[in-house]
Amino acid sequence: MDHRTAIPKRTLHNLDYQLICDRLAALARTDLGARAVGAPSFYSGLGRVQLELDLTTEMVGLWNRGQKPPMGGIKDVTALVVAGSKDRVLEAEEILEVADCVRGIWLIRAFVDSNADDTPLVFELSSACPDMDDFHDQLYALFDPKAAWLIAPPRS
Repeated sequence: MDHRTAIPKRTLHNLDYQLICDRLAALARTDLGARAVGAPSFYSGLGRVQLELDLTTEMVGLWNRGQKPPMGGIKDVTALVVAGSKDRVLEAEEILEVADCVRGIWLIRAFVDSNADDTPLVFELSSACPDMDDFHDQLYALFDPKAAWLIAPPRS
C-alpha cells in the first residue's frame, strides 16, 4: 500500500498515478502547489471529501466566469521566516521574497473577499487567514528596485 493512501501500490501503478501527479505538478503555478500535487493526501471521511468537492466547485465556477485568482509570488518561505525569527538577520533579497509571498496571500484573500457571495465556503476558509492590511507595502517601501535598503537598517 502507498503510505499516503489506502490504495494498493499495484492499483496506483496500473492507473499511472505517479505519471499523472508529475504532469499536474509541472502545470502548477506555485512551488507549494507543485509539492501538494506531487504528494497528495486522500480524505477518508465522506464529509471532508464533500467539502473539498464543494470548495473546488465554487472556484471552478469563478474560473468559468473568467475570474482567476492571482497566484504570483506565493512560494514556501517557511525557512526564511524561521531563520528570521531566530538570531539570523535576513538579507534584503530574502525580505523581498517574504514580502512577495505576503503580497500574494493578501491578493488571494482580497480576491476571495470580493467574490464572497459566489464562494461562501472559500470565503469562510479565507477568513481564517490574518488580515495583513498594507504589511506587504511596508516591506516593499524599505527597498529600491535593486533590493538595496532605502532606509538604513537598524544596527545592533
